[in-house]
Amino acid sequence: MPEYLSPGVYVEEVASGPRPIEGVGTSTAGFCGLTERGPSRPKLVSNWGEYVRWFGDTIDTAVSFMPQAVRGFFENGGRRAFVARVISLNGAVPALVDLATQDAGGAPIAGSVLRVTANGAGAWGNNILIWVRRATRANTTVVPPRDWFRITVLYYRDGVPNPFVDPTNPANLANPMRREPQALEDFDDLTFVDGRTNHVVGVINSASKLIEVAYVDPATGLPSPSARPSNIGSGGGAALFNLATAVAGTTLRVQATGPGVWGNAISVTVAAGATAGTFRIDISDATGIVETYDNIPDATPALALGRVNGSSARVRLSWQPAGAAPARPNDVPATLLAGGVNSGLVGGNNGAPINAGDFAGNPAVAPNLRTGLAGLELIDEVNLLMAPDEVTDAQIRTDVIGQCERLRDRFAILSIDANNGDVQNILPPQDSSYGAVYYPWIRIFDTRIQDTILVPPTGHVAGIYARTDIERGVHKAPANEVVRGMVYRDINSVRKPLEFDIGKGGQDILNPRGVNVIRDFRPDGRSIRVWGARTMSSDPLWRYVNVRRLFLFVEESIDEGTQWVVFEPNDETTWARVRQSISNFLLTVWRNGALRGLTQEEAFFVRCDRTTMTEAEIDAGMLICEIGIAPVKPAEFVIFRIQQKTLEQTA
Repeated sequence: MPEYLSPGVYVEEVASGPRPIEGVGTSTAGFCGLTERGPSRPKLVSNWGEYVRWFGDTIDTAVSFMPQAVRGFFENGGRRAFVARVISLNGAVPALVDLATQDAGGAPIAGSVLRVTANGAGAWGNNILIWVRRATRANTTVVPPRDWFRITVLYYRDGVPNPFVDPTNPANLANPMRREPQALEDFDDLTFVDGRTNHVVGVINSASKLIEVAYVDPATGLPSPSARPSNIGSGGGAALFNLATAVAGTTLRVQATGPGVWGNAISVTVAAGATAGTFRIDISDATGIVETYDNIPDATPALALGRVNGSSARVRLSWQPAGAAPARPNDVPATLLAGGVNSGLVGGNNGAPINAGDFAGNPAVAPNLRTGLAGLELIDEVNLLMAPDEVTDAQIRTDVIGQCERLRDRFAILSIDANNGDVQNILPPQDSSYGAVYYPWIRIFDTRIQDTILVPPTGHVAGIYARTDIERGVHKAPANEVVRGMVYRDINSVRKPLEFDIGKGGQDILNPRGVNVIRDFRPDGRSIRVWGARTMSSDPLWRYVNVRRLFLFVEESIDEGTQWVVFEPNDETTWARVRQSISNFLLTVWRNGALRGLTQEEAFFVRCDRTTMTEAEIDAGMLICEIGIAPVKPAEFVIFRIQQKTLEQTA
């Protein structure tokens, strides 16, 4: 009770009514599978573009159906998905590189490096390049000096090109060897000074979709003081050779078009040209001469820059020192460029081949280190659970269903395996009301190979679930809905939109078994639709997907909305407040059309009084509330009985 011990005015806040219960979300998906790249911890993405930025584009379906499933989810109306990238739990490590640091005078600092690590394990990180340069707004003449720097990150999905041509240099736009990276991140005006908003660690770790950085002591791995990383890449790290000229102190620099040890295999030759009074420059690699620039006049050696820089795919020329007058380079035999160093991450490894255990993840590790299904299990917001590659391993499918049954707050969406054309042999993989299975596979267009492929319908169906929840509500069966994002035309007599064309006769067998069919209604002008809404359960009470998901919604909402009751006095006052809170919530659910009944008494009941608990149960600390709801069932069989009406003669 409040205390009033001294004279004065006391202002108190008093609860004015029952505590409201807010309905939980029902359309957030959880995907578990292999991706091109990205973090292994579950990551929330809200559209396909965001998925691509974090996890890359589609990949070979022989590796995983995951990207196509996520894309199908968003194409069919999904809005939120947690993506858990599966990695090998046996040997998968991320690529990294330690960037040397320097003091204000440029001298290297021992015991402190800027460690750049790919944000996820796997060999994909070996395709990342890191450049460190002077920042655009750097100024070392002011007090205190603004020794800012710039870090550029480039990612090439199919490996760093060889030879590598700087794609950020406008002078290389016409270079036939230039390759555009799949991802490019540019962080300018960074500082190593702790506490600043532009500190390199804070900026990159909060914004990069490719890397994470930290200052560490390379000998111990422990944190180390921040310092300015030395320049590398984009000029730094490119192999070069300075050709002596007829003018003392002037050289013609031949430099690889980009950083990397590949440049160390390039050689340059200068010799007399085919025409008198000219010279020739040959550029060679391990295969021999690959570029020749002949008949450059001795009297106008400046023409060499235009000839070479305008067309060479491997090198660039410049006079040294900067601003020096051009001079004819002396003849030299084939001479290798030197000093090329890699500026990319190394050491990334995919580990042992992926198996069902990798999909399950390791629940024994720290929560922030859990991957796969174990990582998704910690995310309470997940309502729809999928592992599109469950069609390749029955154990993955079992683990998906097991998590849904164990947590009782999510629903599994599954697919029948490929090449099952005999409907007599098709059965649900398991008897469970916490999942639904769909058949057959659907045909989509894969932009990676510019051709159509068959994929499990898992992700597309999940998008239909989300679309139905958003437009109508979780009580509406996710059926009689058009499947978006697939091919709707016959490619030929064999390659059609659906793997198998299932008619009414086939569905007469599959529907009672709990296998939901995707039907082709194009002859009727109704496109291709999901034509089933049953769970895999043999229990008639849980036959329909919308009934099970409605109960999941109600149970989770009441669970989260009544946490305040714990440790409240277990008496009539609390019981009345509980009854009122739950009744108000169910009244809203009923008014939204999710419950049957013309009155709320027909739609639901809530009991929490001495009839629901004994004195012994009260003494044991139990508060028991009994709730009954009448869910709306889908009109699965619409029957119109028509008869002839005989006109009766009237007097």
